[in-house]
Amino acid sequence: MGLAFLAAASPLLVRNVLVYGSPLHHWNNRLVWIDRLPDYAEIYAPRAFERLPHGFLDWTARTSWHEIWFGRGAMGIAETAVHLGDSMSFVAPSPLCAAHIPGVALGFALMIIALTILWRSRQSFGRTFLLVQSAFFIAFFFFFSVAGGSSRYVFPMTLCLYAVLAAALAERPRWLARWAVAGALCAVLALALDPFPREIRPGYEEAGAWSQFEPEWFLPRENPMLIVSSVWGGQPLQPAELLPWFRSHEARYVILDSTSHKDGAPRTFFFDHAAPPHELRTVFSAGSLRILEVLPESRGPVAARAQ
Repeated sequence: MGLAFLAAASPLLVRNVLVYGSPLHHWNNRLVWIDRLPDYAEIYAPRAFERLPHGFLDWTARTSWHEIWFGRGAMGIAETAVHLGDSMSFVAPSPLCAAHIPGVALGFALMIIALTILWRSRQSFGRTFLLVQSAFFIAFFFFFSVAGGSSRYVFPMTLCLYAVLAAALAERPRWLARWAVAGALCAVLALALDPFPREIRPGYEEAGAWSQFEPEWFLPRENPMLIVSSVWGGQPLQPAELLPWFRSHEARYVILDSTSHKDGAPRTFFFDHAAPPHELRTVFSAGSLRILEVLPESRGPVAARAQ
């Protein structure tokens, strides 16, 4: 498995060495030692990384005991447990719906069963590898939960644990039949209780919303796009800070998307103002999107999108 990973990842590892000087460079490495943000999108605020701690020692000098025991401790344990259970569950319904929570509980129980089977099995390289891999994944994503988390992050671990469960069930045909019934029941309940409609929303396929492609990937190099948050620490940034930042990055247009939300609240520029400042002129408006021109016009056109 390790050799297969090195073979598949070798182009990226070589690229990181050439560009950044380290094969394990990752953009998210800068977010491991920070306090929990009210909204992950705030990392796109102007000068966000200047405001965040720089490494472990800087974080310990800025943080508080409440952030340590609650923000990183209690919340980290809860979020990591949910993501682990979600990745081990049989289905993926709408988050926190009536079918999702029991599925998470079942998935977490299956993870504990798989780890128990591994722990009680005979010593071997495979046993040691899977236990060390599981411990690393759980510990790392516990620490990283302050920046973000997702069940897909732990799939490399949980897929291996499912292989452990499959091997154990193959040795016990009676167990296999019982768990097949439990899995089928979970799938039926998830489909029956999921409140979201089965129809594809209008414009969903045309917009490419099903894919993982980012719009900026399709822009020419001379017209890059910046993702910008107008909030820091849950508080709106004022035009006096945002507009100079736009101009310093030669941003000519600002695209405002009113459909971007966090916990039901819209993410928009200047949301504490009745209207955008006079330095921005509306040039296009359709539905949830507005395009504003930054005045005076900068020399290098760059699109900035509200996040």
